Amino acid sequence: MLTNYIVIALRNIKRQKLFTTINVLGLALGLASVFLVTLFVYDELRFDRFHAKGERIYRIVGGQTNNGEMMYKSPLMPARLAEHLTQNYTEVEAVSRFGETVGEFVTDKITLKPGPDVLGASVDSTFLTMFSFPVLAGTPDIGKSRTTLVLTRSLATTLFGGPFQAVGKMVKYYGVELPVSAVLEDVPKYSHIQFTFLIPYQAQKQDEYWEANAYHEYVLLRENANPRAFADTIRAIGKRFIAPALRQYNPAWGWEQEIEPLFGIRLHSSLTGTGDAKVGTYKRVMIFASVGALVLLLACINYVNLSTARSMLRAKEVGIRKTLGASRAQVMVQFLSESAGLVVVAFVLAAVMCELALPMFNSFSGKTFLPQDLMQWRFLAIVAAILLTTILVSGGYAAFVLSAFKPQIVLKLGSASSLGNARLRKGLVIAQFTIATALISGIVVMGEQLRFMQQESLGFAKNTTAAAYLDPAILSQQTAFKARVDAIPGIEASAMTYQCPALWTGAAKVNASSSNTHSLNTDSVSKPSTNSVNALLYAVTKDFRHALAIPLQAGRFFTTENDSSANVVVNEAFVRSMGWKDAVGETIRYEQNSQVRTMTIIGVVADFHSKSFRDAIEPIVFEPRTHGQVIILRFRQNQMQSALQQFTTLYNSYAPQIPLELRFLDAEFAKYYTGEETMRNTLNALTVIACCIAALGLFGLAAFAAERRTKEIGIRKVLGASVASIVGLLSRDFLRLVLAGIVIAVPVAYYGANVWLRDFAYKIRLEWWLFAASGIVAIVLAFLTVVLQSWRAARTNPVEALRSE
Repeated sequence: MLTNYIVIALRNIKRQKLFTTINVLGLALGLASVFLVTLFVYDELRFDRFHAKGERIYRIVGGQTNNGEMMYKSPLMPARLAEHLTQNYTEVEAVSRFGETVGEFVTDKITLKPGPDVLGASVDSTFLTMFSFPVLAGTPDIGKSRTTLVLTRSLATTLFGGPFQAVGKMVKYYGVELPVSAVLEDVPKYSHIQFTFLIPYQAQKQDEYWEANAYHEYVLLRENANPRAFADTIRAIGKRFIAPALRQYNPAWGWEQEIEPLFGIRLHSSLTGTGDAKVGTYKRVMIFASVGALVLLLACINYVNLSTARSMLRAKEVGIRKTLGASRAQVMVQFLSESAGLVVVAFVLAAVMCELALPMFNSFSGKTFLPQDLMQWRFLAIVAAILLTTILVSGGYAAFVLSAFKPQIVLKLGSASSLGNARLRKGLVIAQFTIATALISGIVVMGEQLRFMQQESLGFAKNTTAAAYLDPAILSQQTAFKARVDAIPGIEASAMTYQCPALWTGAAKVNASSSNTHSLNTDSVSKPSTNSVNALLYAVTKDFRHALAIPLQAGRFFTTENDSSANVVVNEAFVRSMGWKDAVGETIRYEQNSQVRTMTIIGVVADFHSKSFRDAIEPIVFEPRTHGQVIILRFRQNQMQSALQQFTTLYNSYAPQIPLELRFLDAEFAKYYTGEETMRNTLNALTVIACCIAALGLFGLAAFAAERRTKEIGIRKVLGASVASIVGLLSRDFLRLVLAGIVIAVPVAYYGANVWLRDFAYKIRLEWWLFAASGIVAIVLAFLTVVLQSWRAARTNPVEALRSE
């Protein structure tokens, strides 16, 4: 029987080459897409899951509040918290601090300066027993000795030629000789904790203070511990110890903290991990998974459509089989076997496509997948499940319909045309183009939002502006250093500051209030003034505005290094929040370092974005300073390269311990949208594939319709019908289905776009043309597909069509 099934399947493939090709190609495209998307999703979902005790590990995160309003959240916690938890709570099995650091390593043969490949951490003795980082050589003795070093494979190879050669060797770490006690395997890329070396934690004087937040802290709970109860404990500790420590500087300050499960940090945390800038990826993962499933569904719809459409051609075969005694189950097995064969062929083709497309997919997705990643057993198990599902979805309905034919009706009528489920096929075509149009709308909206974020003015000059954190050796000679910087011809302006857009945006928050009401803006459409607002406090020098080219809206900016310390400048958001029409000359009060300060506003600057477009521009109060830890440089466009070289030479002449890391602000702002850029590029590729699959299916149905109406077309042409009229006849019904799909897709796409845009404080308006353009693309695609096939049928010689009559 199996041999008979194979012979019949091969005959059908030979007789129906076009439709077999369409089915196999559509399924291959769908499978290749879903395999690559599955690889991406699998990689995201496996983050941190290689740790054997991971289900019991939690990270503590917290945030400072001002009058109950959250100022910032951070994964950095005070060192005292770890000791307090270890000593006082029985549900805690272990706590480990992880303090990020950089290193300068010197051996007899090589010197490594701090850089991306030399990033490490100071950790507690519990770190390597809590986390499952495999040991390649040696015995980590971080707990036994305070003068030891643990390297990863790559760093050990760089320094000594290999992991086993490194154990026992001495390395100078910032001039102090340390023995290498062990070498670990390189940290997997799917770990949110990243490092290349470890040193033992050593207490610093500032670690005695509850308000000194400097370490990532991880807690391993005992197996019988209740995580919810422990979360309440962590919150209580923050209010009992950390909040009072902060209130000694400002009574309005407070502290809130919580725990995050290790397995949820990558997907759900709003905070960065160590060495990781891509966090909170849950929404992106779900979008990719959904789109991948939709693309595969389109391919399965193609198979169902073409199989049920051509079912009438196999009606006699089914009738004869049943007459000869075949059961419905046997007929279903036959057609499912044929589907399985085609899916297996499509799978082989899809595997080849994946291999070829992997480099391109890496560039789209921001991943670094290798061909061997496709051979992981867990991934292969998922692939097997997808294949089985595809066989059942694509072949199951066709087998159900074909096996339901009644032999007495089929053999009497000679066909099963009356049994053909035309409504189903029409519904599936509508569904295909609903999906395709919705995807096109999604990438159009995403592209417009990205274009808006990349091209919209940030309120300052970003393209030729860079900033750097200064070495302490330079800070002590800051005035002389800045004078020499300003003398460089290619530097148009420079400024010292403590805050800088995109880079160093952390600032204290103050509650500024005013009793003045005479300047209220009665025409304002905003909420009524409360005469009190929480504002960021920026400490800047007089050149800050000029260096960033921020427009001055009223009054003046600081003009001398010794501008009165009682003068402040505010931004437009501050003025709006106060409800004022004119802010210059107004006085405000706020508490700082336990002192109430009364300040006079001397100027108003335009609003500017210091963070991404997801965050609203906050009210800012600028205070004058004579020094700062950060230098901002604005270059002249045509002299940028020479100015960069001169500045680097000047910086290095001060013999700094921290190497110069000059960052351009346009590049830093672009990093905010790396996730969206990745998602758009990947969805672009998936949408193109989805449209190709939909077009293939429509082409197959159009070809089948033309084949079934061959004699009708011949008669019409003999009676004088034009090619255009026949093309219209064959195309009309299909284009109506496509239009119906577009009508359904528009509200779905509009809703989805609104949901996605909720993450942005500044976003595009969803104009009608965005969705009209998507519909036009879908119509043009369908029109060209159907008309191409209809035109070929209409051009056929009528003699060929009527010869058998």
